[in-house]
Amino acid sequence: MDPVNNSQTVSPPPVVPPQPIVNQTQTPTSAPKKKGKMGMIISLLIILFLLCVSGAAGYTIFKNLQTNNQEVACTLEAMICPDGSSVGRAGPNCEFSPCPTVTPDATADWKTMEFDILEFKIPPAWYSFENGKNQILFYKNEIKLGWDSAPGFVLSKLSNTTLVETENKYKNGQYKDTEIINKSVNQFKAVQISGTIPPGYDVKDHYFKEISIDVNGEIYKLSVADYHVSKENIDLYFDQILSTFKFTN
Repeated sequence: MDPVNNSQTVSPPPVVPPQPIVNQTQTPTSAPKKKGKMGMIISLLIILFLLCVSGAAGYTIFKNLQTNNQEVACTLEAMICPDGSSVGRAGPNCEFSPCPTVTPDATADWKTMEFDILEFKIPPAWYSFENGKNQILFYKNEIKLGWDSAPGFVLSKLSNTTLVETENKYKNGQYKDTEIINKSVNQFKAVQISGTIPPGYDVKDHYFKEISIDVNGEIYKLSVADYHVSKENIDLYFDQILSTFKFTN
């Protein structure tokens, strides 16, 4: 046997580096990447949803504007309204336009009166009386001369006064609660005055109303000749009678 060579060098075993100990509670390094990717996807979905909603809204607005600006040719038909007027078709659906609202004429069946160049109406059951050439009286009841028993109105033609003089007459404070209104009747200038009869008259503390109309220098004056009815009734009949005034010249 060969002798063992004790001088031979024996290589030491390889050194294995220690493995790092992984903490089981430590978040894996890949988790933040997954979370960030998920948030990006959600953001993109939200943006896509908003774009869809905005596009749909814009399209709807565009179609509405296009419809409103688009002219629609309707058939030339007419519908007769209760007042005798006619209306045609209009609008995107070509429907008949509504008929005008008609207020019933309360004076339609009243009787027509003539006074100089003036035509007017009074209720059919009223009485009338000509007091000379330039004055006519009309009453609700049978005529009884005298201010105390004359439930009606007086229409006069005056040639010796003006609207300014008439207006100034009521500006001196003699009458109470006086209201002066400048207006026009059939395109003629007029002054309407109302108030309360002052003490010192036979009929005091009663409501009065009158209107003076200047027709080419002639004054036509409508006034209340009944101081025993309510203000509401005076205003009602006064305005209705005045609305029928028509000057023929």
